[in-house]
Amino acid sequence: AVVGYGRATKEQVQEMVKRLLSLPGVPSTDAADALACAICHNHGGPVIGSLGRSLRSGRVL
Repeated sequence: AVVGYGRATKEQVQEMVKRLLSLPGVPSTDAADALACAICHNHGGPVIGSLGRSLRSGRVL
């Protein structure tokens, strides 16, 4: 889980995705949902760091 439980608000998911990926801003709700799925799918692997770097550099989305 990105937030810790299944009843998190959209705002909580957005904020945690921003923090986990070190994004400069809060992603839209749809983007946050998609990124949260990707984070959960690859949780604990090296993909999270590279995804955050790609987003910050503008190579993704």
